[in-house]
Amino acid sequence: MLGRSSALVLPALVLLTGLFVLPLLLLAAIGVFPVRGTTIIWERPDLAPYLRYLADPFYRWVTLRTVGMAAAVTLACLALGFPYAYAFTRVRPVWQTALLVLVISPILTGTVVRSYGWLVILGRRGLVNDLLVGLGVIDVPIRLLFSMSGVVIALTQVMLPFMVLPIISGLARQNPSLYDAALGLGASRAQAIRHVVLPLSLPGILAGSVLVFVLAFASFTTPALVGGGNFIILPTLIYQQTQQSLDWGVLSAISFVLLGTSMIIVWAYSMLVQRLGLTWAER
Repeated sequence: MLGRSSALVLPALVLLTGLFVLPLLLLAAIGVFPVRGTTIIWERPDLAPYLRYLADPFYRWVTLRTVGMAAAVTLACLALGFPYAYAFTRVRPVWQTALLVLVISPILTGTVVRSYGWLVILGRRGLVNDLLVGLGVIDVPIRLLFSMSGVVIALTQVMLPFMVLPIISGLARQNPSLYDAALGLGASRAQAIRHVVLPLSLPGILAGSVLVFVLAFASFTTPALVGGGNFIILPTLIYQQTQQSLDWGVLSAISFVLLGTSMIIVWAYSMLVQRLGLTWAER
Protein backbone atom coordinates (compact mmCIF):
# COMPACT_ATOMS: atom_id res chain seq x y z
CA MET A 1 0.00 0.00 0.00
CA LEU A 2 1.34 3.40 -0.93
CA GLY A 3 2.30 5.77 1.84
CA ARG A 4 0.84 9.24 2.10
CA SER A 5 3.94 10.88 0.57
CA SER A 6 3.98 8.45 -2.36
CA ALA A 7 0.28 9.01 -2.96
CA LEU A 8 0.83 12.77 -3.15
CA VAL A 9 3.65 12.37 -5.69
CA LEU A 10 1.79 9.82 -7.83
CA PRO A 11 -0.44 12.29 -9.81
CA ALA A 12 2.57 14.42 -10.79
CA LEU A 13 4.54 11.29 -11.69
CA VAL A 14 1.73 10.02 -13.92
CA LEU A 15 1.41 13.43 -15.58
CA LEU A 16 5.14 13.73 -16.26
CA THR A 17 5.29 10.16 -17.55
CA GLY A 18 2.42 10.74 -19.96
CA LEU A 19 3.61 14.13 -21.21
CA PHE A 20 7.39 13.61 -21.33
CA VAL A 21 8.61 10.05 -20.85
CA LEU A 22 6.19 8.25 -23.19
CA PRO A 23 6.61 10.75 -26.08
CA LEU A 24 10.41 10.42 -25.78
CA LEU A 25 10.16 6.63 -25.81
CA LEU A 26 7.93 6.82 -28.89
CA LEU A 27 10.37 9.17 -30.59
CA ALA A 28 13.23 6.80 -29.76
CA ALA A 29 11.28 3.89 -31.24
CA ILE A 30 10.65 5.83 -34.44
CA GLY A 31 14.41 6.29 -34.83
CA VAL A 32 15.15 2.59 -34.39
CA PHE A 33 12.19 0.87 -36.06
CA PRO A 34 11.02 1.68 -39.61
CA VAL A 35 7.78 3.61 -40.04
CA ARG A 36 5.32 2.79 -42.80
CA GLY A 37 2.69 5.48 -43.02
CA THR A 38 1.59 5.93 -39.42
CA THR A 39 2.55 2.39 -38.35
CA ILE A 40 5.81 1.40 -36.63
CA ILE A 41 7.29 -1.89 -37.86
CA TRP A 42 8.50 -3.42 -34.60
CA GLU A 43 10.06 -6.56 -36.09
CA ARG A 44 13.05 -4.98 -37.85
CA PRO A 45 15.17 -2.60 -35.72
CA ASP A 46 17.50 -0.46 -37.80
CA LEU A 47 20.09 2.11 -36.69
CA ALA A 48 20.58 3.45 -40.21
CA PRO A 49 19.14 6.93 -39.40
CA TYR A 50 21.68 7.46 -36.60
CA LEU A 51 24.53 6.11 -38.74
CA ARG A 52 23.44 8.39 -41.58
CA TYR A 53 23.49 11.36 -39.24
CA LEU A 54 26.95 10.55 -37.89
CA ALA A 55 28.40 9.89 -41.35
CA ASP A 56 27.02 13.01 -43.03
CA PRO A 57 29.45 15.98 -42.77
CA PHE A 58 26.56 18.42 -43.23
CA TYR A 59 24.84 17.18 -40.08
CA ARG A 60 28.11 17.39 -38.14
CA TRP A 61 28.63 20.94 -39.36
CA VAL A 62 25.11 21.93 -38.28
CA THR A 63 25.69 20.41 -34.84
CA LEU A 64 28.95 22.30 -34.35
CA ARG A 65 27.34 25.50 -35.58
CA THR A 66 24.51 25.13 -33.09
CA VAL A 67 26.98 24.51 -30.26
CA GLY A 68 29.01 27.56 -31.30
CA MET A 69 25.92 29.77 -31.43
CA ALA A 70 24.76 28.66 -27.97
CA ALA A 71 28.26 29.15 -26.54
CA ALA A 72 28.52 32.66 -28.02
CA VAL A 73 25.14 33.62 -26.56
CA THR A 74 26.15 32.22 -23.17
CA LEU A 75 29.42 34.18 -23.11
CA ALA A 76 27.68 37.39 -24.23
CA CYS A 77 25.00 37.00 -21.55
CA LEU A 78 27.66 36.36 -18.91
CA ALA A 79 29.72 39.39 -19.97
CA LEU A 80 26.65 41.63 -19.80
CA GLY A 81 24.78 39.89 -17.02
CA PHE A 82 27.37 39.79 -14.23
CA PRO A 83 28.06 43.55 -14.16
CA TYR A 84 24.32 44.18 -14.35
CA ALA A 85 23.62 41.79 -11.47
CA TYR A 86 26.49 43.24 -9.43
CA ALA A 87 25.16 46.78 -9.93
CA PHE A 88 21.68 45.54 -8.98
CA THR A 89 22.89 44.40 -5.54
CA ARG A 90 24.69 47.69 -4.90
CA VAL A 91 21.89 50.21 -5.56
CA ARG A 92 18.91 51.31 -3.48
CA PRO A 93 15.72 49.20 -3.45
CA VAL A 94 13.81 51.73 -5.53
CA TRP A 95 16.41 51.43 -8.29
CA GLN A 96 16.45 47.66 -7.93
CA THR A 97 12.78 47.58 -8.89
CA ALA A 98 13.47 49.60 -12.02
CA LEU A 99 16.46 47.42 -12.97
CA LEU A 100 14.44 44.24 -12.38
CA VAL A 101 11.61 45.44 -14.62
CA LEU A 102 14.14 46.41 -17.27
CA VAL A 103 15.88 43.04 -17.30
CA ILE A 104 12.74 40.87 -17.30
CA SER A 105 10.89 42.98 -19.88
CA PRO A 106 12.11 40.80 -22.81
CA ILE A 107 10.38 37.71 -21.42
CA LEU A 108 7.15 39.68 -20.98
CA THR A 109 6.93 40.15 -24.75
CA GLY A 110 6.01 37.48 -27.27
CA THR A 111 8.90 35.74 -29.02
CA VAL A 112 7.60 36.57 -32.49
CA VAL A 113 7.12 40.24 -31.57
CA ARG A 114 10.67 40.47 -30.21
CA SER A 115 12.08 38.80 -33.30
CA TYR A 116 10.30 41.13 -35.70
CA GLY A 117 11.53 44.05 -33.63
CA TRP A 118 15.10 42.87 -34.21
CA LEU A 119 14.37 42.62 -37.93
CA VAL A 120 13.76 46.36 -37.90
CA ILE A 121 16.71 47.19 -35.64
CA LEU A 122 19.33 45.06 -37.43
CA GLY A 123 18.32 45.75 -41.04
CA ARG A 124 20.59 47.54 -43.49
CA ARG A 125 18.55 50.70 -42.90
CA GLY A 126 17.85 49.81 -39.29
CA LEU A 127 18.63 51.63 -36.08
CA VAL A 128 22.07 50.06 -35.52
CA ASN A 129 23.42 50.71 -39.02
CA ASP A 130 21.98 54.24 -39.17
CA LEU A 131 23.59 55.01 -35.80
CA LEU A 132 26.99 53.60 -36.79
CA VAL A 133 26.95 55.43 -40.14
CA GLY A 134 25.83 58.66 -38.47
CA LEU A 135 28.67 58.45 -35.94
CA GLY A 136 31.18 57.78 -38.70
CA VAL A 137 32.16 54.36 -37.34
CA ILE A 138 31.37 52.70 -40.68
CA ASP A 139 30.98 54.09 -44.20
CA VAL A 140 28.40 51.64 -45.52
CA PRO A 141 25.81 49.54 -43.67
CA ILE A 142 27.11 46.19 -42.43
CA ARG A 143 25.22 42.92 -42.66
CA LEU A 144 23.73 42.08 -39.29
CA LEU A 145 20.43 40.59 -40.35
CA PHE A 146 20.32 36.98 -41.60
CA SER A 147 23.72 36.23 -40.09
CA MET A 148 25.23 34.56 -37.04
CA SER A 149 26.02 37.95 -35.50
CA GLY A 150 22.41 39.09 -35.72
CA VAL A 151 21.10 35.84 -34.24
CA VAL A 152 23.57 36.03 -31.34
CA ILE A 153 22.60 39.65 -30.63
CA ALA A 154 18.88 38.88 -30.67
CA LEU A 155 19.22 35.73 -28.57
CA THR A 156 21.44 37.53 -26.05
CA GLN A 157 18.68 40.05 -25.43
CA VAL A 158 16.13 37.26 -25.04
CA MET A 159 18.28 35.07 -22.78
CA LEU A 160 19.83 37.78 -20.60
CA PRO A 161 17.20 37.51 -17.80
CA PHE A 162 17.99 33.82 -17.38
CA MET A 163 21.61 34.76 -16.68
CA VAL A 164 21.00 37.82 -14.54
CA LEU A 165 18.42 36.40 -12.14
CA PRO A 166 20.49 33.40 -10.91
CA ILE A 167 23.55 35.63 -10.49
CA ILE A 168 21.49 38.14 -8.51
CA SER A 169 20.32 35.30 -6.29
CA GLY A 170 23.92 34.20 -5.70
CA LEU A 171 25.15 37.73 -5.01
CA ALA A 172 22.28 38.46 -2.64
CA ARG A 173 23.30 35.54 -0.41
CA GLN A 174 26.84 36.83 0.01
CA ASN A 175 27.87 38.61 3.19
CA PRO A 176 28.74 42.21 2.19
CA SER A 177 31.26 42.38 5.02
CA LEU A 178 33.55 39.97 3.12
CA TYR A 179 33.94 42.50 0.31
CA ASP A 180 34.52 45.32 2.81
CA ALA A 181 37.04 43.18 4.68
CA ALA A 182 39.00 42.58 1.48
CA LEU A 183 39.13 46.33 0.86
CA GLY A 184 40.19 46.92 4.44
CA LEU A 185 43.06 44.44 4.05
CA GLY A 186 44.45 46.43 1.14
CA ALA A 187 42.84 44.81 -1.88
CA SER A 188 41.68 46.99 -4.73
CA ARG A 189 38.05 46.87 -5.86
CA ALA A 190 39.02 44.74 -8.87
CA GLN A 191 40.97 42.33 -6.66
CA ALA A 192 38.11 42.09 -4.17
CA ILE A 193 35.67 41.27 -6.94
CA ARG A 194 38.03 38.73 -8.50
CA HIS A 195 39.08 36.91 -5.34
CA VAL A 196 35.96 37.29 -3.18
CA VAL A 197 32.83 38.12 -5.15
CA LEU A 198 33.42 35.98 -8.25
CA PRO A 199 34.31 32.70 -6.46
CA LEU A 200 31.28 33.04 -4.19
CA SER A 201 29.11 33.79 -7.24
CA LEU A 202 30.10 30.65 -9.17
CA PRO A 203 26.90 28.70 -8.25
CA GLY A 204 24.75 31.48 -9.69
CA ILE A 205 27.02 31.89 -12.72
CA LEU A 206 26.91 28.16 -13.37
CA ALA A 207 23.13 27.99 -13.03
CA GLY A 208 22.63 30.96 -15.35
CA SER A 209 25.11 29.64 -17.91
CA VAL A 210 23.45 26.24 -18.02
CA LEU A 211 20.00 27.79 -18.43
CA VAL A 212 21.12 30.14 -21.19
CA PHE A 213 23.06 27.47 -23.07
CA VAL A 214 20.22 24.95 -23.05
CA LEU A 215 17.60 27.52 -24.07
CA ALA A 216 19.78 29.00 -26.82
CA PHE A 217 20.81 25.56 -28.07
CA ALA A 218 17.16 24.55 -28.55
CA SER A 219 15.86 27.95 -29.67
CA PHE A 220 13.89 27.98 -32.90
CA THR A 221 11.77 31.11 -33.40
CA THR A 222 14.44 33.80 -33.07
CA PRO A 223 17.07 32.03 -35.25
CA ALA A 224 14.41 31.22 -37.85
CA LEU A 225 13.17 34.82 -38.14
CA VAL A 226 16.36 36.81 -37.51
CA GLY A 227 18.63 34.31 -39.27
CA GLY A 228 16.37 33.74 -42.26
CA GLY A 229 15.80 30.59 -44.25
CA ASN A 230 19.51 30.02 -44.97
CA PHE A 231 20.55 30.05 -41.31
CA ILE A 232 20.60 26.36 -40.41
CA ILE A 233 20.94 25.05 -36.86
CA LEU A 234 19.55 21.84 -35.35
CA PRO A 235 16.06 23.18 -34.45
CA THR A 236 15.56 24.82 -37.86
CA LEU A 237 16.97 21.70 -39.55
CA ILE A 238 14.30 19.59 -37.82
CA TYR A 239 11.62 22.00 -39.05
CA GLN A 240 12.91 21.97 -42.62
CA GLN A 241 13.18 18.18 -42.66
CA THR A 242 9.60 17.98 -41.40
CA GLN A 243 8.37 20.24 -44.20
CA GLN A 244 10.38 18.59 -46.98
CA SER A 245 11.39 14.96 -46.61
CA LEU A 246 9.28 13.82 -43.61
CA ASP A 247 11.84 11.09 -42.93
CA TRP A 248 10.79 10.11 -39.42
CA GLY A 249 13.91 8.06 -38.76
CA VAL A 250 16.27 10.95 -39.53
CA LEU A 251 14.03 13.40 -37.65
CA SER A 252 14.17 11.16 -34.59
CA ALA A 253 17.95 10.87 -34.87
CA ILE A 254 18.36 14.66 -35.16
CA SER A 255 16.06 15.22 -32.19
CA PHE A 256 17.97 12.79 -29.99
CA VAL A 257 21.29 14.23 -31.11
CA LEU A 258 19.93 17.65 -30.10
CA LEU A 259 18.88 16.30 -26.70
CA GLY A 260 21.98 14.18 -26.14
CA THR A 261 24.46 16.83 -27.23
CA SER A 262 22.80 19.37 -24.97
CA MET A 263 22.96 17.03 -21.98
CA ILE A 264 26.59 16.06 -22.61
CA ILE A 265 27.77 19.64 -23.06
CA VAL A 266 25.88 20.85 -20.01
CA TRP A 267 27.41 18.04 -17.94
CA ALA A 268 30.92 18.74 -19.23
CA TYR A 269 30.48 22.48 -18.71
CA SER A 270 29.26 21.90 -15.16
CA MET A 271 32.26 19.73 -14.32
CA LEU A 272 34.66 22.27 -15.82
CA VAL A 273 33.19 25.22 -13.95
CA GLN A 274 33.15 23.29 -10.68
CA ARG A 275 36.83 22.37 -11.05
CA LEU A 276 37.74 25.94 -11.99
CA GLY A 277 35.73 27.16 -9.03
CA LEU A 278 37.57 24.89 -6.61
CA THR A 279 40.94 25.91 -8.05
CA TRP A 280 39.99 29.57 -7.92
CA ALA A 281 38.72 29.33 -4.33
CA GLU A 282 41.97 27.70 -3.17
CA ARG A 283 44.11 30.57 -4.35
